[in-house]
Amino acid sequence: MKIRSLILGALAVLGLMTSCSMEEDVTPSVPNIVLSDEYLSFEHAGGEFTLALASTADWYAETYEDWITVSPSSGWGSSEAQPVTISVLPNEEAYERYGDVWFYVEGHSVYVTVCQEGNYSYDEGIVDVTVAEFIEKEVSTDHWYRITGTVGGPINAIYGNFDIIDETGTVYVYGISNWSDYSEIFAVGGTVTVVGQRGDYNGKVEVLEGYIEYYEPGEDTGDDEPSDGRPSELIAATVADFLAAEVSTEVWYELTGEITSIVEGNAYGNLYINDGTGEVYIYGLTNGWVGYNDKSFDSIGLKVGDTVTLGTLRSEYKGTPQGGGSSFPAYYISHESSYAPVPGEDGPFANGKYYIVAGEKAATALSADKSYGYIPSVDAASVTEADAFTFQFYPDFGGYTIQDSYGRYLYNALKSDGETPYTSFNVATELPDNEEECGFYMWCVDSYDDTSLDIYNVATLLSICWSPNWGTWELADPYVDTFTNVLPTLVPVTETK
Repeated sequence: MKIRSLILGALAVLGLMTSCSMEEDVTPSVPNIVLSDEYLSFEHAGGEFTLALASTADWYAETYEDWITVSPSSGWGSSEAQPVTISVLPNEEAYERYGDVWFYVEGHSVYVTVCQEGNYSYDEGIVDVTVAEFIEKEVSTDHWYRITGTVGGPINAIYGNFDIIDETGTVYVYGISNWSDYSEIFAVGGTVTVVGQRGDYNGKVEVLEGYIEYYEPGEDTGDDEPSDGRPSELIAATVADFLAAEVSTEVWYELTGEITSIVEGNAYGNLYINDGTGEVYIYGLTNGWVGYNDKSFDSIGLKVGDTVTLGTLRSEYKGTPQGGGSSFPAYYISHESSYAPVPGEDGPFANGKYYIVAGEKAATALSADKSYGYIPSVDAASVTEADAFTFQFYPDFGGYTIQDSYGRYLYNALKSDGETPYTSFNVATELPDNEEECGFYMWCVDSYDDTSLDIYNVATLLSICWSPNWGTWELADPYVDTFTNVLPTLVPVTETK
């Protein structure tokens, strides 16, 4: 599609928004923005696409993805559509990725979704081999092999790890890049063709960087055992009963207990739990059923004091009873956090509902379908309770949570570098069960001058500001951006507007 046709299309839409007859009263139009495209698709090699943008007022663009760039990233309101180029870097990973580019104009925003395919350029030089022939190959990232066989378990339902078996042997497949295409139908006994590289992990031959080229489900055997190899039944037991049980590689138990210690610096998830009847060492814990230890323990977010429920075999080490094991680690089922922020009585400002106001503008909630963005504005003279925010003081943080009219908490997120905060807002329906993360959901309220307040994030120190340039509310450092951002005040909902 040529840029000329894109521009003409966007102009046509914009014209419908703004046209009026000579006899009509001319009133200021509501700022709006229109894009010629809502979805862009790129090949793995990357590239660029120029879409048309039509806006009645000044606009700017933002994306959370470091592989997407926008040029220009801002512009003026115009009666003519403007070309905007979306560029993406090459995708060297073997799976597709998605990202959004947001375009903002006063009180309004739109976005385009960007999809980029994974790097499936493996077809050149693929060699058909049996499992035995594959095992004999040298470890290499330059050569690709095609293996056809029967699926063996257990299957890692998250990443797509499994055994592939033919008449010459068995080899382990570690990860499938297009797993999402097959995860719902993939099962032990099916016939599969996999393309991948010859890898090695601690002397164990593996198929790496693999993707599925062909799959056909096997016949239903009527076996009640789940297809991914996970146990079909767990026996609920106390720690004392578990310790007294026989060692077994077939009987799985469900244990619940408080975590008394976690081995530091160990990604495998080695820990002790105690339920009051006894204490037991768990040698390896994965985030859900995996069938092997994929070092996913850290992603669970457990800490000492939490109460965890897990599934495990009864094993032992040098005669000492334990759960888990190197072949079949325990797996996480659920947990209750030992931490929960405690709300308190009124802080410097009374708990309750307030309008966040700067001059003639007030903040309002992000739309229900958005989880992040710049907060839109409404006229302060016409606010309703749907535009109010609820402030609740938490003494441990010396700050407040702020909930919008949907009950969602406002928080400030960090970019992918883990250090730089976004200038936009995020919203969530629940507070984290981690004290450090809770800091990003807490807001201090201090007097700035006689007419305004500094409402700033406890973790990032960025303040809630009204941006006259963009017509939205954002997070900024008011001491740096004095001339471009305005600090608000709080008006209780009970006061007459």
